[in-house]
Amino acid sequence: MDSLKQKFDDNYLLGCIKFEGKSNLYLMPIGWWILNYQKYDPTYNPTDWDHVYRGNVLNVSDDQIGNFFKAIESDKIEVSTLKLEMDKIPLKYFRVQFYIDFDKKIFVNGYRENVEIEDNLPNNTWKGFLGEPSNYIPNELKIF
Repeated sequence: MDSLKQKFDDNYLLGCIKFEGKSNLYLMPIGWWILNYQKYDPTYNPTDWDHVYRGNVLNVSDDQIGNFFKAIESDKIEVSTLKLEMDKIPLKYFRVQFYIDFDKKIFVNGYRENVEIEDNLPNNTWKGFLGEPSNYIPNELKIF
């Protein structure tokens, strides 16, 4: 397993996902945060790649949520793990960039690097917007 520092160096981004009333933090590459990769990149063809992208869950629609969580299970990270590394890694990496609420179908994008991730949602029942994800996560998941 890559070290936490290596993941941050490889541009993994921190976010929070809520499902069935439970919230957890995840540290994943930016592509994993795009809920509808088919919409984001219509030219992507999973058979063209040597590796499997996010369990081949290209659109995290209601019927794919379980498969999505299986694919990102190893990306779940505990607050305690993050806090142990805070003195070794620049604090800017610990900023929560995304908040996804599968219960309310809300996507909050705090990553403002010319990627409109909040526009690539599973369907039109979702609401996505630029915002401050830390305003949505539970206090027990806040790092500082």
